[in-house]
Amino acid sequence: MKLNICVLSLLVSQILAGHEPKPAFGNYPDICTNRTAGVLKLTPTECDPTGREGPDIQVGSTLYPAGKYSHMVIGRPGGKGKSGKKGKKVAKEPKKSKKGGKGSMPVVVYLPGTTDWPALSSCLLESVSKTGYPVIGLNHAYLRRGDSFRNARCESLSSLEEQVFCLEQQHIDAIYGGDYGSKNFLNDAEFWQEVDARDSIEGRLGLLLKKLDNLSPNDGWGSYYSDNEYPMPPTPKWSEFIVMGHSQGAGHAAYLAKTRDIRGAALVSGPQDECINCPQGTKLWIDEPFVTTAVTGFAQSGEGLYSVIEDNWNRMDVSWSTGV
Repeated sequence: MKLNICVLSLLVSQILAGHEPKPAFGNYPDICTNRTAGVLKLTPTECDPTGREGPDIQVGSTLYPAGKYSHMVIGRPGGKGKSGKKGKKVAKEPKKSKKGGKGSMPVVVYLPGTTDWPALSSCLLESVSKTGYPVIGLNHAYLRRGDSFRNARCESLSSLEEQVFCLEQQHIDAIYGGDYGSKNFLNDAEFWQEVDARDSIEGRLGLLLKKLDNLSPNDGWGSYYSDNEYPMPPTPKWSEFIVMGHSQGAGHAAYLAKTRDIRGAALVSGPQDECINCPQGTKLWIDEPFVTTAVTGFAQSGEGLYSVIEDNWNRMDVSWSTGV
């Protein structure tokens, strides 16, 4: 895999946001939403055809009303909608790479980390939107324990094979929905909560895309998903997306790059998967060949899990580059 460091300038505003006072819950504040042109906000409830409310998520002693926070959408892909009529092209197509690529304009999907929602990364999303690509900040049902806590729960299992399986299964639960975490316990507490397919990364993205298509059928959103019969959510056409994630979200973005043909992945402070006390040479999902090799990574060397992140990047057979 080749790791191209090509979005560092786009992340500067998010780093600066870290110097602002923290609001309730210990998250960073929403700094840039009000100044960003053309932002559309839709809650997961608004995107569900039955008005279903997603679950609140308890992390430690704090209950986060995660299902009530909004997705953020900046820009539109243009092109043709379901009607076949040419839509208004709002986003400007960046220059195509000499290496070629897929036909339609890629959409950037951002996955926040544990306890976060898209508006708390509003400066980052605003910066990325300046590339000309449409940007979606996705409010998904993140796993209720942070990376290091999930690593520790996987370590508690009785065999090395189970531990390795657990480190992969966390991403499957979060991306597609599942109950692996809710069926395994440490000290009478589940590893992490069950994730309904409609609250998963794939599910909420699919429901959002269909909602956008219904709201603006000539804007081209219909080219980015395949519909299913509810309650099965629509399926995103992953090959049309660049997936960017922070912390827990970076791990899920990396897993998508490993398993799916996506346009690329940007990993901010992740992946943080760690096989604690495993024998040297133990292979994880991260050591296997990646389907998608266009991957970008960024982290601060002072982060608590930086050594884990760096080790994971090295295990991904990374070739560092400072160019696009």
